[in-house]
Amino acid sequence: PVMSSLRHLILTPDIYTHLDPFLERVERDRYTFQPFGTKIHQYTLDNSDTFEIFWLPFAEAPAEFFEWHKRAQIHVIFNIDGANFIEDSDTRWEIYCLFQSIPNPLNPREIEYVCVGYCTVYRFYCFPDKTRL
Repeated sequence: PVMSSLRHLILTPDIYTHLDPFLERVERDRYTFQPFGTKIHQYTLDNSDTFEIFWLPFAEAPAEFFEWHKRAQIHVIFNIDGANFIEDSDTRWEIYCLFQSIPNPLNPREIEYVCVGYCTVYRFYCFPDKTRL
């Protein structure tokens, strides 16, 4: 009953309804996922947690990004009252994603990227000669 109520919000056909296959997929992708876009900033907290901010205009986004975005934007609906999905075919959208980067303790060259937040902004024209976000 829960899945039938949520089905209209889930924009991708390939979802997991059992825990074991889901956990296998998470483990398989754990150190192979790379954030989309250009890293524009990185910072480290006092407790040594490292975070990286990536920026990507939708006009330059690969097809794989849109599949990721369809999965990520469901969290907006669950967490922001009155939120809606954006029209991701509009190339004036840009996205900023914040990822925590966690090195693999067994192989520090492998990095796990955990998305901890993102923000989409819309570039629009502002009279007389400027564009704004």
